[in-house]
Amino acid sequence: MDKEVENMAEKGQVTQIKPNNKAVIRMLRTEACAKCRVCMTFSSKEMVLEAANECGADVGDWVELELQQDGFFNAVMIMYAFPCAGLLLGVLLGYFGLYNVIPGFNRELLSFICGLIGIFICHLVIKKNNYRWENNKKYTPIAARFAAPPTEEELEYQLIANGEKKAE
Repeated sequence: MDKEVENMAEKGQVTQIKPNNKAVIRMLRTEACAKCRVCMTFSSKEMVLEAANECGADVGDWVELELQQDGFFNAVMIMYAFPCAGLLLGVLLGYFGLYNVIPGFNRELLSFICGLIGIFICHLVIKKNNYRWENNKKYTPIAARFAAPPTEEELEYQLIANGEKKAE
């Protein structure tokens, strides 16, 4: 029983072609994307990302980017839920477990330190396994097909949705 996978699609403009069939793409943040900040871009208006160039686009072309929805959900779980679980586990371990092993030590301070260690361990696990996700089409954006440049209305809507322009 094959399940059709839904994709999340956005438009972007190719700014650079890299080896290994990769394209650097500049795009406006959408409302859903504006608060995520996974790409580590500090501008709220634009973001730059690298995608697989499956449509054979050249510099200046507009493309439609896709990311599998289940891949997006899994990536969010890896980046946010896993470290949160490490923090929670570390805090609980420090508060209830290690306090009995190290009596007299400040319980809250011990749980705080163990929580930080839990986050650090999760960060190391994510970093060590990054190679598994880096080139997996499930977790990386794909320049799937050519797209028409966004209209003035689309650009204005994105600016309003991002709070950079007031609705008239």
